[in-house]
Amino acid sequence: MNSHWPKKMPASKYAKRWYTSRTKETIINDIKRGNLPGVQEPNGQWFVWVNSDDTAAFGYNPPVEIKTAASELADGILAKFKKAG
Repeated sequence: MNSHWPKKMPASKYAKRWYTSRTKETIINDIKRGNLPGVQEPNGQWFVWVNSDDTAAFGYNPPVEIKTAASELADGILAKFKKAG
């Protein structure tokens, strides 16, 4: 079990947890405007960064993975070896 906080909570779950009159879409709009800490995953799903008590983790800056041309080239080479092996 991951005990590191903050964690990501789906926008729809956050809306249900804290509001009776808000929807996933309004939560997503708040994330886009910077009013809530959140992120959109590559699969399109939106998440709110929350603390252990499910409150929004304002001020949290998640680590950013920086892809360089060299790392992308290395990933491509490794993928070829995995396919061949």
